[in-house]
Amino acid sequence: MYAHQVKTHSDKTNDSEKFAHKKSLGQNFLTSNVVPNWMCEAAEVQNGEIILEIGPGTGMLTETLLKKGAKVIAVEADDRAISKLEETFAKEIGNQQLTIHHGDIRELTPEKLHLEDKKFKVVANIPYYLSGFLLRTLLENPIQPSNLTFLIQKELAERIARDKKESLLSLSVKVFGDPVYKKTVSRGHFHPQPKVDSAILSIYNINSKNFNNLSQNLFFSTLHLG
Repeated sequence: MYAHQVKTHSDKTNDSEKFAHKKSLGQNFLTSNVVPNWMCEAAEVQNGEIILEIGPGTGMLTETLLKKGAKVIAVEADDRAISKLEETFAKEIGNQQLTIHHGDIRELTPEKLHLEDKKFKVVANIPYYLSGFLLRTLLENPIQPSNLTFLIQKELAERIARDKKESLLSLSVKVFGDPVYKKTVSRGHFHPQPKVDSAILSIYNINSKNFNNLSQNLFFSTLHLG
């Protein structure tokens, strides 16, 4: 049996502010549940769905996902954060609503996490430096999420979903799904505060239908040449 320590919203906010972030991991923790609620709305999270969360940190988004009734598979590289998550969500871990994997998301692929094609969603507040890598690998993988919602740097979200001039990045995303700029999130919602604002980007209708008669390697090689 796990002992469950109940924490209030103010307790979790305090955790985010006290938890010493690791600059090497690009950690900027959310300090209120308003942004996680926006993200869950953007991702259209439903009761019983499987959600892959990348870098849960102190668990602000995790808590909201669990309250929505989702089954959360979380990947966290920081062992200090894992200890905090195991303490805070002992009940949910005990009833298998939450599973935590200690490792690097660049190595823990959907296959290794035993996820099934189109039977999970990705919802995550990710480090800025991993944005391009995660968008590419999650969309190009044979095992794809049904939709994906990231909290990323505002300028990057605009380039993907709002810029009238297409780029290598925007085309690389749009060939797999429909990106939508959902909401701007000011830097004041994080601790420590990043130097730029963020945005919620959702990608809907993810699929590989455009590659039924086309090689992905040929497509991306042509894009790079262009």
